[in-house]
Amino acid sequence: MEVKQNPFSFYDFLGYFVPGSLFVYLLISVGSHTTIRESTLIKFINLSDLKGIELYTPLILLAYISGHLINFLSAITVEKHLNWMYGFPSKTLLGFYQNNYFTTGNESIKKNIIRSIIALLLIPISAIDFFFNYVLGIKNLLNKELDPLMKEITKQKIALIMSNSSGLKSPPTEPITETNYFLFIYHYALENSKNHAPKMQNYVALFGLMRTLTLYLVILFWVAAWHLSYSQAEPQSIIITLITLSTLSYIFYLSFIKFYRRFTLEALMAAIVAPPPI
Repeated sequence: MEVKQNPFSFYDFLGYFVPGSLFVYLLISVGSHTTIRESTLIKFINLSDLKGIELYTPLILLAYISGHLINFLSAITVEKHLNWMYGFPSKTLLGFYQNNYFTTGNESIKKNIIRSIIALLLIPISAIDFFFNYVLGIKNLLNKELDPLMKEITKQKIALIMSNSSGLKSPPTEPITETNYFLFIYHYALENSKNHAPKMQNYVALFGLMRTLTLYLVILFWVAAWHLSYSQAEPQSIIITLITLSTLSYIFYLSFIKFYRRFTLEALMAAIVAPPPI
C-alpha cells in the first residue's frame, strides 16, 4: 500500500510541536515563580537525576500533546472570532460579507453570550479588531474580494461542481450564500487538482501555526497581566509590556488571516482549473 505522507508531517511540526514546546516552556516559567517548585513532583525530578532520553522523551511527548490542545483551543477561539468578525474567507473572497459580530434569530442570546466570552478572552486582539472595524471602518482592507470576472467564474464553477458531482438529480435549491460549499470544493480540488495539494497543505500548516501562536501570545498576555499585578513594577512598565504583547498577538493574528485566505484562494483556484465534472 502506498504511503502518501510521513507519520510525523510538516504540519505536525509547525502546528503541534512548536506551539506545544513554547506552551510547556511557559508552564515551566510560571511554575518557577509559584509554589509549584516546592511540589512533590518537582522534588522527585530533582532527586531522580533524570537526564538524556529519560528527560527529553517525556518533554517531547508533553510538548506534542500540549500542541494538540492549544491547536484545538485556537480553532474554537481565534478562528471562530475571525469568522464571526469577517466571515469565512471562501465567502468574503466572492463578496459575501459578515455584517455583524453578534447574531440574531433563534438561540441568539445563547450564541451572543458565547461570542462575548470569547471576545473577552481574546481581548488583546478583539479590542483592536473591534476598534479598526467598527470605529475606523477599515474592515474591507482585510476582506478584499476577487475582481468581478474572477468572482463570476468562481461562482459558476462552484455551482457546476455542486450540481454535477453531488449525485443530486436536480441542482441545489439553497442559495450559495447559505451553504458551506467550501468543504465540497476543497475535496473536489484534492481529488482533481493533485498538483495543488502540496501548496494547500503548506498553507494549512502555516495558518495553523499562526493561529496557535496567536492564542499562545494571548495566553502570555494574561499570564503577564497576572504576574505584573503581583509585582512591584511601575505602571508605565506594565502598560508597555501589555501593549507590546497585545500588538504582537495582533500581528500574528493578521498573519493567520493572510495564510487562511491564501489557502482558501488556492483551493478555489485549484477547483476552477480542475477538469469539469462529467
